[in-house]
Amino acid sequence: MNGVMANYSVKAWETAPKSKDWTTIYSDESGLIWYRLEAPTGPTRAQLEPLYPGSDFAAVLRCVEERDPTHVRIYRGNELVKITTRDEYVSNCILGASFSSADTFSLDGYEYHYRFSEDEFEVSARPANYGVSGLRSFLAIGRLGENGRLATLNVYATPHNRAATTEDSLAMAEEVGWPLITGVAKEEYCGDQLCP
Repeated sequence: MNGVMANYSVKAWETAPKSKDWTTIYSDESGLIWYRLEAPTGPTRAQLEPLYPGSDFAAVLRCVEERDPTHVRIYRGNELVKITTRDEYVSNCILGASFSSADTFSLDGYEYHYRFSEDEFEVSARPANYGVSGLRSFLAIGRLGENGRLATLNVYATPHNRAATTEDSLAMAEEVGWPLITGVAKEEYCGDQLCP
């Protein structure tokens, strides 16, 4: 098996010294880390550990999907920034991003790359420091409809230290800060593991 682990799972329980509550933590080869507060009154809804781009990824997607940004007004202080191209719009739309080229930037521990055509766009995100700033890489492929609005969006993810591809499984909505109506996985947490 050339040193690669095919499957694994980790289960842990964390308790406080003077509390009847405890936290259940679960992870497997997906790279997702789930946690849930367990209490005498019953368990709470399971949540993902915030080690993923989440709302940053959703914000990047919203900026990249804009087909004609020339009508958008962006102000820096009291000064209007005149937008003439989609690349210019994206670089002004994503707050806090550090651009290394027109289509590549870093934001909150992830390295992003995007490209678009008239009716399609693609955004990839990889941890800048795999295992420290993030555990999964993402690839979003979107298509715009006739009205210029988002028609389809699929987001793929991998726990491996490489770029995500369309061969990888769909990301979970919570990881990318996007509604469940898009092409993302709808997995749930059942006890101490992901539901089958």
